Amino acid sequence: MASDEDEANASDQSDNADNTEADSNNGSNGDEEDEEDDIDEEPALRYKRLGGNIHTLFAKDSASTLVASDKFLVLGTHWGNVIIIDFEGNEIKRWRAHSTTVNSVSVDLDNEYVASAGDDGRVVVRGLYTNDLTIVDYSRPVKAVALDPMYSRKASRRFVSGGTSGQLVMYEKRWYGKSDTILFTSSGPIQVIQWQGDLVAWACDEGVQIYDTARATRISQISRPEGSPRPDLFSCRLQWKDERTLVIGWANFVQVVTLKDRSVLQQQQQQHPQSGQTSSVAADSGSGPSLYAEITVLFRTDFVVCGLALYRDHFLVFSYGDHRTIDIMSPERGGEVPEETRQRRARNAQPPELRMINWNIEEVSSDVLALEGFPLLQPNDYGLAYCAARQQPSAPRSADPASDPAAAGKELSGDADTWFILSPKQLVSVRPRGLQDHVQWLTERGDYRQALGDIEEAYANAGPWAMYRSQIKQDEYRAIGQSYAQTLMDAGNPGEAAEVCARVLPRTDSPESVAAWESWIFAFAEANALELIAPHIPVSGLQLSNTVYEM
Repeated sequence: MASDEDEANASDQSDNADNTEADSNNGSNGDEEDEEDDIDEEPALRYKRLGGNIHTLFAKDSASTLVASDKFLVLGTHWGNVIIIDFEGNEIKRWRAHSTTVNSVSVDLDNEYVASAGDDGRVVVRGLYTNDLTIVDYSRPVKAVALDPMYSRKASRRFVSGGTSGQLVMYEKRWYGKSDTILFTSSGPIQVIQWQGDLVAWACDEGVQIYDTARATRISQISRPEGSPRPDLFSCRLQWKDERTLVIGWANFVQVVTLKDRSVLQQQQQQHPQSGQTSSVAADSGSGPSLYAEITVLFRTDFVVCGLALYRDHFLVFSYGDHRTIDIMSPERGGEVPEETRQRRARNAQPPELRMINWNIEEVSSDVLALEGFPLLQPNDYGLAYCAARQQPSAPRSADPASDPAAAGKELSGDADTWFILSPKQLVSVRPRGLQDHVQWLTERGDYRQALGDIEEAYANAGPWAMYRSQIKQDEYRAIGQSYAQTLMDAGNPGEAAEVCARVLPRTDSPESVAAWESWIFAFAEANALELIAPHIPVSGLQLSNTVYEM
């Protein structure tokens, strides 16, 4: 296991010991000239291997599932442990919840309760700040669990779970005692559950179902795309973008489902009865639900989807394999893979990739992630957890990180969306590159002009880097500006260098400001270009030496 000083290298398997964060090189295709162009293309994302003391865990156990809250990460393992870690990989709290593999973990909106589901047939809900503990035994392996987002605020203490029994069960406390209500029965296992607001989405053999807990009614079934492999071969990936948008990844298909008001649809149908507006509406259970589901995006990939999310105007897709992986598992072959082929594929597995795809279904970037042990891993071994950009954290319950997971994560909140890539022996955080990353990339290539311009644009709260403007301090801005001015001087362009100096040199009355101005004035004098800097020399507010004014 790599230490917290290692990098998640996205182009090869080597580590850079001098830095803790790594920018991945974009994947390339085409001829050698195209590859050279791609190598010099600025990456879109920044990767970092989580270090801390998590390597101790991975030395004896392996990760099976992960969920990210806005304060911490919750990890489930194959030895039945549930572990709370901060965003750097430091363990905060752990407990043995199951006797075997933890298949799913869930956190409520207030970060006060954690639920886990395991192959031992149990669902365990534990309070992080209290001794509150709920254990329910369903006798058969439970593959997924989701807490009511308002679990800590409601006396009902609801959660939904499902597994190999094929039943989606709602557990809740009522005035007369505890109750299990079967919401749905599938012909196959319940694979994954996601609860957002009043809506619960889950995947089973029939497809993805959506249930409205406020109205106690099922809204829709989104069937698996035609031609997709058997549902048990590749785990379904679900991600709520918000309460009206659900992103689905199943094998080599990606769908975006939008939930809309049924009253609006009925009004449109009355006004335009022949418009055929229901052609793209997923099958639903009748006229009872107030919402209906519409598939707004559907596309097929040449890889297996191991995780996905929507980021601004792009899909972020964690992928495995290529078209050959899909062909082996295609319905035409019955999903049966000869043992010799399976072993050969396992030995020759390629590292997974994180792809950015725009709304025109064009791949913008592709970063190869050489995660530990990837040659022996399969698609269901990987995962992708999403943590939305966090606001200024509220005051924690306790200043002691050991007793308060939220306190441990409060300094790591950041100002950008973050994704966490899960493999059995490694966790990697992924964030959009900020202004500091962008400027570093430009200056390493000597493009000080662009770097300076982008900083000034961000300072003016404009352009794509405005939200990251606080990352570049004034001292760094001035240093970059002076490097640009020196480049111009070396190129024989003192006129433009003088204008740059006028923009970036400090005008506060301090020894540092005086030293900076006098150094540049003497440099222009040596270049016989004193007349170019003279109009910009401060005459008030900053007192230079008499020698300068007499030159």
